[in-house]
Amino acid sequence: MRKNRNKEVTARRAEIARFYLQGLTGLEISELVSVSPSQVSRDLKFINKQWQAETLTDISEKKARDLAELTAIKRELWEAWQKTKNKDPRFMSELLKALKQISELLGYNSTQKLAVTVEDMNDSEIDKLLLKILNNNENED
Repeated sequence: MRKNRNKEVTARRAEIARFYLQGLTGLEISELVSVSPSQVSRDLKFINKQWQAETLTDISEKKARDLAELTAIKRELWEAWQKTKNKDPRFMSELLKALKQISELLGYNSTQKLAVTVEDMNDSEIDKLLLKILNNNENED
């Protein structure tokens, strides 16, 4: 009996998801599926959590696959560079591009965002912050 109940819930949630993706409201869905609007709301919360988990898994798998491909390319470029006795700059140029893509994929080059409210700062603190920002920008150039 429990298996039948699980199948019913799964089927209902699939139907609710389909109606939701078609743009129907919770009330409209509840009338079509013959459950209360609060049940539709609970099911939609469950569905959204499931979609988020699947998305994160998909993104992780894609990153892992891309990283593996870039690592293979990097290995081949190093071998090609060494075979030319380090004389063909094309291989090093491509290798640097691959290394940059790997760094970006891993998030090594991501910029840091900082939320600052200057209204709460005195002039000295603002001056220090501006100097720090200017020094960081000079180091990046």
